[in-house]
Amino acid sequence: MHLDWTVELHQDFDFDRFLTELPLTDQVIVVRAVQAVLREHGNRLAGTHWVTALGAGLFEFRISAPQLLIRIFFTYQAQRVILLLAAYDKQRDPSQKRQQREIAQARKRIQNA
Repeated sequence: MHLDWTVELHQDFDFDRFLTELPLTDQVIVVRAVQAVLREHGNRLAGTHWVTALGAGLFEFRISAPQLLIRIFFTYQAQRVILLLAAYDKQRDPSQKRQQREIAQARKRIQNA
């Protein structure tokens, strides 16, 4: 028997605001990916096309579909908890500068998690 992980939001990460900035179909894809992939498989995703380790406990969850490229930054915590830290729409803003800014913000949030 395998147990699902619990997905929680960092207190400074407004996931709802992030979602509402996406088209409705993209919102559905993102929520389903978090629930059906990340929550169900947890740390077994590390090193797959879904999850990349960025070092110091930070991970990137990649959601890709036609016309959709989402990055969600998170960390694993005790008791099978996945803490979502930050996210952005890479399709809309593919710049390296934006990605580095989001990663830096996620790293700060790990410090006060």
